[in-house]
Amino acid sequence: MRIDIYNFMLVYLGALLVWGAWQAGPPAGGWIYLVSGILIAAVYALADVLWTYFRDRVWYQPWASVISGFIIALVGLPNPSWELIILLPLTAVALKQLVKIRTRRHIFNPAASAMAVAGLGGFEAVSWWVPSLTSGGAMLWVMLLAGLYIIYYLRRWETVVSFLIPYGLFFGLPKIFDGTLLFFTSVMLIEHVSSNFPGRRNRIIYGALVGIFAIFFTFLELDFDPLIGGLLAGNLIMSVLTLLL
Repeated sequence: MRIDIYNFMLVYLGALLVWGAWQAGPPAGGWIYLVSGILIAAVYALADVLWTYFRDRVWYQPWASVISGFIIALVGLPNPSWELIILLPLTAVALKQLVKIRTRRHIFNPAASAMAVAGLGGFEAVSWWVPSLTSGGAMLWVMLLAGLYIIYYLRRWETVVSFLIPYGLFFGLPKIFDGTLLFFTSVMLIEHVSSNFPGRRNRIIYGALVGIFAIFFTFLELDFDPLIGGLLAGNLIMSVLTLLL
């Protein structure tokens, strides 16, 4: 029996946030990290619910919004400024709601797009603080098992493998067992809407594109996270290609 993916990811990502806050340092600092993450998820959910209501006059349970908020909290800064606590989720919601393919689905991974915009605006927005804490520890195995379940549930094996082949061959196979890369491939790369391209071939091309662009951005040495840049480039190019082919 499969556990509902929204319930699973809410518990999984929420537990990662609590664990990361506990691991991060003194109790006072940990509480700040935890509260900041919860606030980001709350602002994201509230903004998404209100936007949808004013557009469609319907209320809905914003579990996907909370999940995206948790991703921002886990990948962004552990102790973001008040500006980022407000701006990151609002930017993610705006891009999700406005940048779509023929009004059907959003093009960009919401969490990644918000952090990219913040980075271009001069904010330090990406740290991978919780995923990086898992590297080399027991929590890495928890992430591996959870990630395998997410990939299995969403049926995105071909996307993950096609990303890991160029990335792992270029940087070395040990790199693919890093906590940051594990979180990226099992949570962000296969976000259920922005990676939902029709046909196995398209999903294979998408994963390979993200891997190639992540390598490319690494060597450009821009003030831009290469994994985030590769993901957004893959989102955009594959969305355009699926419209043309």
